[in-house]
Amino acid sequence: MKCNNAVRTFAAIEINEDLRRKFTALQNELKHTRASVKWVEPANIHFTLAFLGDTLSSILDEVGHAMDAIAQTVAPFSFEVSGLGFFGRRCSPRVIWAGAKGNLPPLMDIQARLIASLKELELPIDDKPFVPHLTLARIRSPQNVDELVEALESRKEEYFGQVKVYRMVLFGSQLTPDGPRYTVLHESILNG
Repeated sequence: MKCNNAVRTFAAIEINEDLRRKFTALQNELKHTRASVKWVEPANIHFTLAFLGDTLSSILDEVGHAMDAIAQTVAPFSFEVSGLGFFGRRCSPRVIWAGAKGNLPPLMDIQARLIASLKELELPIDDKPFVPHLTLARIRSPQNVDELVEALESRKEEYFGQVKVYRMVLFGSQLTPDGPRYTVLHESILNG
């Protein structure tokens, strides 16, 4: 149950407009498979570092301070967005994603340190291993899924571009009938 003074939040790395345009075109191509899919709005595509869920407004400043402390020790960096895939079994995929490759140690370090900081704030953080990816869609049903999986497998090595990381962002997420709406609550500029 959501408290009145809680905000649904997550920390993320944003992608650039060039990548958003490429994923818009890709989603339009993949729609031709007629699979039963809920596509993520291109404006909402991001690399999630930590999902905090419903977070009390009173602790948001502490989360921002924790992000700032990490950002002060990390220099801006870049990594590649490459490859398409899915989570789940081939016969019943759940999520379509684009992957991250190349210079991933700084990203992995930021994420690990952020998780540790959030745990120190006693927030209930998921301990699943971090697999950097961009969620492009969620599968609704197995309808026409074979054609979609074949299209994904034919593009499993496709290069989409680079992400230049200059900041981490804490987003608020409001769920609406038209999909989630994100608001920037805090940004931490990489300054190391």
